[in-house]
Amino acid sequence: MESKFRLTSREKVYTLGNEMLFMKNKLTNRLVSMVIFPIILSLFSMSYPLNINLHAVQPNDFVYPADSNPFGRQQLKAWLAEWWKLSLAMSAEDHPYFIDPTTGKDNTKNSSKCFVGEDKLNNVLFLGVPPVEDKFPVRTCDVPAGKAIFLPIESSQCDYGTEGISNENDLTACAKAGNEGVAASVSLDGVKADYQVEENRIMTDFFNITMNNKLMGDYSGTFEALSEGYTLLLKPLTAGDHKLSYAVSVVNPVDPSYDYSQNATYNLVVK
Repeated sequence: MESKFRLTSREKVYTLGNEMLFMKNKLTNRLVSMVIFPIILSLFSMSYPLNINLHAVQPNDFVYPADSNPFGRQQLKAWLAEWWKLSLAMSAEDHPYFIDPTTGKDNTKNSSKCFVGEDKLNNVLFLGVPPVEDKFPVRTCDVPAGKAIFLPIESSQCDYGTEGISNENDLTACAKAGNEGVAASVSLDGVKADYQVEENRIMTDFFNITMNNKLMGDYSGTFEALSEGYTLLLKPLTAGDHKLSYAVSVVNPVDPSYDYSQNATYNLVVK
C-alpha cells in the first residue's frame, strides 16, 4: 500500500471501530484530522557532531540555504527522512493535527503540540505541517530558545509496500511524481526570505520506515522508503513573538489530481 498521504484520485475514509480516519487524495505530507490506534513512539536522536547556537537573526537572514554550513544537503536529507519516520510512527493522540470531535481534544489549539520530534544533538525541532484541506491554517507554537526549526513545506514519500513498486526506479518515480510544478514563498515577521524552490528540493537516501499507527490505512510493516520534497530550515530566533508564513501551490503538469494551494501561518513564541 502506498505510504503517501495522497493515496489515490479519490478521498479514502477508513473506519476504525466507531472512529474514522480521513485520507486526502493528495501525495504530500499534509495530515488530516484523524483518530488512530495509538502506538509507542521512541524518538530517535540523530547523531551529528554539529550544534546550532542561538544568535540574533536579521530579518533578511533567517533561513539556512540548502548548501550552507554547518548544515547542507546531506543533513537535510537525513532530517527529511527522520521527519517522515516520526510523523508516521507517533500516536494519533500526540500528533500536532489530531482532533477528536467526541472528546473535544484539539491539538491544533495546543501551543505545546506543534512538533513531531527533535534532533537533540543539533538543537533542531521538527515542525508538524497542516492538512492540505486547510487552505489558511494558523497555529501558535511555543518554541524553546536556541532551537532551529525544520519542516518540509511540500513533500511526498513512497515505499516498497506501495502496489506496483518493484524496483528503485519505480520508487524514485513515485516519490517525485507529486512534486512537479511547485511554487513556494517564505516570510518571517513580514519579510520575505530568498527561498529558491529548486535549490531546496531534496531527495532523501533510502531509509526504512515502520507503519504501525494506521495512518496510511489498515496495514503495517517495515519497508524501504524514499522521500522527496521542499525543505525549510529556520535559524534559531531571538526571544519574543515571531510570525512564520509560507505559501505553497502545486500545478502539476502531468496529473492535476496533485494540485493544491495553501497559505500557512505559525505564530512562534520563543522563550
